[in-house]
Amino acid sequence: MNYGSSKPVPGTGRIPFCVSFGVTGHRFLPDGDQIAERVREIFQERFLECFDEESASALRRVRATPIAFTVVTPLATGADQLVARIAMEQQGRLEAVLPFEQEEYLKDFAPGPRADFDSLLRSATRCTPTGVKVSGAPDPDEAKREGYLKAGEYVVKHCDVVIAIWNEEPERGKGGTAEIVALALKSNKPTFIISATPPYQATLKNGGRLQGQSVQQIDESNSFPLADGEIRKRADEELAGIYNDPSCSEVPERLRQVVTGRLLPCFARASLVAEANQKRYQRTAMFAYLLTTVSVALLAIAVVWHDSPASLLCFCLESALLVLLYGMVHHAQKEQVHRKWLENRSLAERLRIALILVSCGVAPVRFSKTRRLLIDTETRDWISTGFESILEELPNMPEPTDEPCSRFGKHICTNWIQSQITYHERKAQKAELKNARLETGRNTAFLCALLLSIMHVIMKMEHLEAETIEKLISVVAITLPVAGAALEAFRTLMEYPRIASHSKAMKSSLEQLSDQPGKLTSHSRLAALLTQTGRLMLIESQDWKELLRFADLERTT
Repeated sequence: MNYGSSKPVPGTGRIPFCVSFGVTGHRFLPDGDQIAERVREIFQERFLECFDEESASALRRVRATPIAFTVVTPLATGADQLVARIAMEQQGRLEAVLPFEQEEYLKDFAPGPRADFDSLLRSATRCTPTGVKVSGAPDPDEAKREGYLKAGEYVVKHCDVVIAIWNEEPERGKGGTAEIVALALKSNKPTFIISATPPYQATLKNGGRLQGQSVQQIDESNSFPLADGEIRKRADEELAGIYNDPSCSEVPERLRQVVTGRLLPCFARASLVAEANQKRYQRTAMFAYLLTTVSVALLAIAVVWHDSPASLLCFCLESALLVLLYGMVHHAQKEQVHRKWLENRSLAERLRIALILVSCGVAPVRFSKTRRLLIDTETRDWISTGFESILEELPNMPEPTDEPCSRFGKHICTNWIQSQITYHERKAQKAELKNARLETGRNTAFLCALLLSIMHVIMKMEHLEAETIEKLISVVAITLPVAGAALEAFRTLMEYPRIASHSKAMKSSLEQLSDQPGKLTSHSRLAALLTQTGRLMLIESQDWKELLRFADLERTT
């Protein structure tokens, strides 16, 4: 299988499963070709040894999910550049980590490796400085050593697997290969140690430490059958809602390409998958309660007219409806439409927030910046894993500054907050209306059943002879309470009262922010407000998911 490609088919919105490699090693390699062959073996297949057996098997079975590689490296001469070049062969991504200022760092390179560094740096998706300054430091050499150590620590922290090209000799200086390898092993990171001396064997330590079962759910979402035209249409609709003001011309082309080329297709796919599963879930629940009511009506007819030839037919129809009901609910449960609806909707909301923030040059809101594929770390759901994989494809966002806030920033912030206030207001009203209608239907059914029962009693007391009418009243009186109970069960399953209450609370929280866009004076304040709003939206999305998590179709049976 072709592992490592970071380039899904354009416009499909498929999410990659990203494995991040950190690099440490010597600057001078005696036999680069043999070492390169060991590195290729790791990228082509051996990296699966870092996962537990179940995860490795799942990764081999994926149908529509690219396994993407990111290499986190300082791009130093020797090991770093060697691994980086091979990663680029595999269509992987690079994140360059600069130990200190680039001008000072380049002084450590000979002319040839310096040209390679420049070329690889231009190819890097991201460039992350450690913040260490050599120029002007009291002890420049010590500052350099500190920078190399911080770069190595960053590499270990932000990767899943470490590739170390090392002669296994004790370290001679601060931040060297031996120290970084020791840190990786102490952190329980799977570490491939490629010997820098013949026969250049690659040994894995801490193997089987990664978990990747989430790739199964990512592949489910990626495999959902959607036409390219559907994805483009949904993406265009969302884009029109964001870039709906003349000030959108202020958005830099680089950011616009990130939004339209990567974030929008992923959002469109997640949104469409969620919508399809939501419709199926609600349709199944509605028909389940409807078929239950009809089945009871048929049973009542069969019992009341037990001496009629139609009685057997009613019994047969009732049995057929129950089989249909069971099959419909069982198939929807087997396909896990409820889970797929909630999870893809949650992912779509995260991506919508990212779309808005990136359009304004603000880093997307994320829950964690550390790698979480290790088995002994906090387990994340596939939504978080997939979202982080998408974000890894994005370039660094500029740091917020005190420059004046752009017109587009003010517009999008105002429009976003106000549109969400309107959305939650309408959502609450809609939920309350549906809840009221179902309550009215339930109460009407029970009241009519009561009236029919009273009518039945009166007919008996008055000795009225109307056998057919009496039987019809009996059937309807039996069926109506079931219909009322079905309406109440559907109302409870849909959680309309709680959804209305939840949306009202969210509307109130957003209204507290509604006057803030008018006070924006700088990009840093815009970034702070967008981030605050984004976090509020993420919390709301998570609360909504938890609210509906237990409203499964099991409750219909």
